[in-house]
Amino acid sequence: MPLYDFECPECNHTFEQELPMGAPAPACPECGSDDVERQISPPPVIFKGDGFYKTDSAKTVKKEGADTKKGKKPEKDDSEKKPKESQKSKPEEK
Repeated sequence: MPLYDFECPECNHTFEQELPMGAPAPACPECGSDDVERQISPPPVIFKGDGFYKTDSAKTVKKEGADTKKGKKPEKDDSEKKPKESQKSKPEEK
């Protein structure tokens, strides 16, 4: 059976009552008034199964170049900056 929230406009008392669908509103338990109003309440949500928490998500595979996306600078390759011995220009002899 669904659980309904009610509020009494005479004494401002709020209460919950489990009633079958389509049943008339109950009397207020505080003052006995029959003029109670059913309140709108969110439906109950029950999460079943995997995948509802951050720790349940699939593990990601680290791709090449992923470090640059995170703000990290890629490692510099010093071999390109240093000229090789055979590439050095020798002074011309006269």
